[in-house]
Amino acid sequence: MDRLKLIFRIVLYILIIPLVVSLVVLSKLLFIFLADHHLYSLPIIGDIFRMLDLSELSNLISFAILGLGFGLSTVFLPPRIRKQVSLVLLIPTVPFILSIPTVVRYNNWLNDIAENTQLSSGEIVQKTDEFLEEKTGKTGRLGFYLYTAKFPILPTQLDRLNQLEAEDNRLKSMLSTFLNDGGSDAQNYRAQWLDWVFAFQGWLLRVVYGAIAIVTTLIHFQEGTQQLERFFSRKPSKQQKSRGKE
Repeated sequence: MDRLKLIFRIVLYILIIPLVVSLVVLSKLLFIFLADHHLYSLPIIGDIFRMLDLSELSNLISFAILGLGFGLSTVFLPPRIRKQVSLVLLIPTVPFILSIPTVVRYNNWLNDIAENTQLSSGEIVQKTDEFLEEKTGKTGRLGFYLYTAKFPILPTQLDRLNQLEAEDNRLKSMLSTFLNDGGSDAQNYRAQWLDWVFAFQGWLLRVVYGAIAIVTTLIHFQEGTQQLERFFSRKPSKQQKSRGKE
């Protein structure tokens, strides 16, 4: 009887974990949609928000759900292996969730290009792959991920891909206007400084947002398991109940 009960609890765990992951995926997709269609579409300031990738602040919510869900779900596992099993499943889940924005925005980018050209989807993928490989040495989603670290604002017309650096310089020029109040040497120095900052900030932000995701997940996973431990410590055992009846 105990063995059947254990099997039933493990089956429940196997069913609940995909539900938790699906809930987190849906929350990420919702935040991406709201950011792309409302936050990043704002005039001028929307480009700044996109470069700062403010939608990734949603990691505080999405990964809190992930960690807490995995932590509470351990109630269905035997006590001696609760944390170990859930952590083994949780570790690869975190990078999977973190990759969702890249996958979604890469597909959206291809779809936007398709709306502005008569080429087939295969031809679009070929041309964008050629561009990404030239710039990063990688194609597809990986090349897109590497390149958008520096240039998050991508054109949706194939003939403008080679002018991408000039497109990105639009925001840099706007910012440098407020700084260039010295001589030509000072202006050149500020231009170089801005170029370095914009090249560095993309990767720095990704590291920061990734760290936020990992720390948030672990904190809430620990919180979920601690809640279970406190619950079971307050729950009277069968031996205590029998003594109470005596």
